[in-house]
Amino acid sequence: MTLRCRPFAFGLFLFASSLNVGSAANPLPIASAGMVAKLSALFQSRDTDGNGLLSPIEWRVSAPVLRLPRPFLKIDRNRNGAVSFSEFALALGRRLPSGASAPVDRAKRSFAHLDANSDGKVTSVELETSNNLGNFEIQNWFDERDGDGNGVIDLGEWRLPDYSRYVGLPLEAAGVLADIEDRRHRVISIDGEPLMVTKDYSPSRVNFTVVAGIVAAATGG
Repeated sequence: MTLRCRPFAFGLFLFASSLNVGSAANPLPIASAGMVAKLSALFQSRDTDGNGLLSPIEWRVSAPVLRLPRPFLKIDRNRNGAVSFSEFALALGRRLPSGASAPVDRAKRSFAHLDANSDGKVTSVELETSNNLGNFEIQNWFDERDGDGNGVIDLGEWRLPDYSRYVGLPLEAAGVLADIEDRRHRVISIDGEPLMVTKDYSPSRVNFTVVAGIVAAATGG
C-alpha cells in the first residue's frame, strides 16, 4: 500500500532545501497540529516495519525520496541507531510540540514480522512455517483475509478492519499476535459467559470473545 503525500512532500522540499539546523539563537518553528498529522503520516509511510522508528536502511531508502541526502548519523541525534519521529521532524525543519508522537502502526508491525521474505505479501506458507502463531489449520482463516483471492495477503487486507485478523485464531495464537503488535490483551467472554474485567479504557488493548477455544470476536479498548 502506497501513501500519497505529494502536495505535502513538495512543501517539505521547499523548506528542507534551505534547512539549517536550529540553534538557540534561531530555533526551528514548532509544527502546528495539522503539520504534526502530516509529518506523522509521512513518517509512518517510511516506517516499513511499523516499530515507530526508522532504521538506517529505512532512512537510506527515504532520504532520496524526501530529497534529504543527509548522513544518517546527523539525523540520529541521540546516536541510538534509529531515527525517532522527533528526529525525523527536525530533519524536515520542524520541532514537535510537547507530547507529540507518531502512532505506532501495529498492523504493519505484525505484517512485517510474518512477511518472511519482505516482499510485501504474506502467503499461507509463510504463516504455516512461522514459529510465531503456533500450529493450527490456517487455510480457512487465511482465505477469509485474502479479499481478492489471489493467494496472498497484502497490508491492506491484513489491516482492515482493524481487529479482524484476530478473529478465527486459537486463543493462544491470538495472544501471540497481540504480543507481536505490542498490544495488551484479555479475554472478556468464554463460551457465552462474560468474565469479570476492569472498566478502564486502553486504546492499545484488544479484548477477545472466545468460543470453543477460538477467538469469535475482537474489540479494542
